Amino acid sequence: MRKNKDEKERRKSNRKLLKQSFTSEMKEPKFQRFANEYMGIGMCFGLAIGLAFGKVLFPDSMTLGMCWGLPIGMSLGLAFGQEKDRKLWENRMEISKIERLAGYSEVFIYAIDKDGNEKEFRVSEKTMKAEKFKAGDKVAEEREGVLISLETSKGKEQ
Repeated sequence: MRKNKDEKERRKSNRKLLKQSFTSEMKEPKFQRFANEYMGIGMCFGLAIGLAFGKVLFPDSMTLGMCWGLPIGMSLGLAFGQEKDRKLWENRMEISKIERLAGYSEVFIYAIDKDGNEKEFRVSEKTMKAEKFKAGDKVAEEREGVLISLETSKGKEQ
């Protein structure tokens, strides 16, 4: 009898922990836009550098250098990409409103940053179609004045 009661309590606490972890993951989605991109770039550079070092260190078989260069480049690219993604996620903003003014070929997007300040961005129609911005979306400033979407529901690389 006591064993069944302990088992029920353990299952109940496990369900509670699982529910808490699931809801916390839902609130803070993991943003991975540049990690995959930089990993591919790192693989390319790692392959080239590995072949060069392989030719110098192992003149008979440069593929030995390739075997080391590829995973090293992939790891470095993934690390750089994840760092960039982390910085973008920390500096995320929420779009408050979007204005299309007559006579302008650009769209004005107003976003509120984490300090509560509202920033204005000019976005071209092409970028607007590609990123599918709408009010309430999470965005980040990749470079000065360039917005990217952090939303996972867009069907982008996440």
